[in-house]
Amino acid sequence: MNFDYSVAPIDVTPAVVALKRESVSFTGPIWTAVIALFAFGGIADGIQRSLNLSHDELQASTPPLMVACVVAAILAGSVVLAVLKRSALRKAQAEQSYWQTRIDNDNRKKAEFEATSTTKLLCDLLSRSYTSAAAIPQKLEKACTAIEHAQEEYEEKAYGPFWDATELAAELLSEIVDHFRSIQKNAADYEGRLRGRNHNFPPFPVAVEALPNPAAVAAAVRLMVRRGQKNFEFATIWEHRKTRRVLVGGFQTIGDAITGAADAICEVYGDFGRAVSSSLDAMDMHLVETVRHTKRVADLQSSLLKQLRRE
Repeated sequence: MNFDYSVAPIDVTPAVVALKRESVSFTGPIWTAVIALFAFGGIADGIQRSLNLSHDELQASTPPLMVACVVAAILAGSVVLAVLKRSALRKAQAEQSYWQTRIDNDNRKKAEFEATSTTKLLCDLLSRSYTSAAAIPQKLEKACTAIEHAQEEYEEKAYGPFWDATELAAELLSEIVDHFRSIQKNAADYEGRLRGRNHNFPPFPVAVEALPNPAAVAAAVRLMVRRGQKNFEFATIWEHRKTRRVLVGGFQTIGDAITGAADAICEVYGDFGRAVSSSLDAMDMHLVETVRHTKRVADLQSSLLKQLRRE
């Protein structure tokens, strides 16, 4: 089945990456200051000599020039230090931006993958639920046919075929129990996965009203078993068969399966109606034929049960 439904990705919170600045070495600025000091010192000495200053004038002018050289060296080192710090800051900001973008992209991809996986899983839940829902009226109809066949075999005193047909009806009821439980489990999973999410999925569409109430078939199975037990010849065959081990719906013997399946299906139908809150308002095109089949089976069950009770 193809569905045009989807779940939106979860909103991704932007990543917060700390700004990591590299420590700036002072070796470069110090060497710059030393070189500047010698350079300005040489320049000052050259200026003094070119002016042909006397010894006294030379000594008097030396301190101011030395101070000027030191100040110039400090300024040069400070400029180099500022340039290095700015370069380190830009590098750290570029790295921070890179990792923020990378983490955001990774988180966004994860959110999109999770949304795609959830959408696929939900569509699979819907598909399996539709399949199980369609199988319930089909198998109920087969169970009705099996009971009618058992009734014919009873009238013809065919002991083995009578119990074969009755067992088949019970096995079909047990399979229907599994379908009801599967749909109920799917409904809980479906609603849980959509809770709090942005999506365009419909409410869980398989409502109890769309499925046939199996109570009449269950009652018909009980009536047929009771009819066989009340007849000595049929009861004798039953005593030989009822302890035969089977693997039907968790029952250990065919006797348990026949009597237990009828009780289990009524119980699981009631549980389904209480647990699954859908209504026919949520029904879509995938359930139209199931609902039609359900109505036909309901009429068939009613007719069968009335016939058995008259007899």
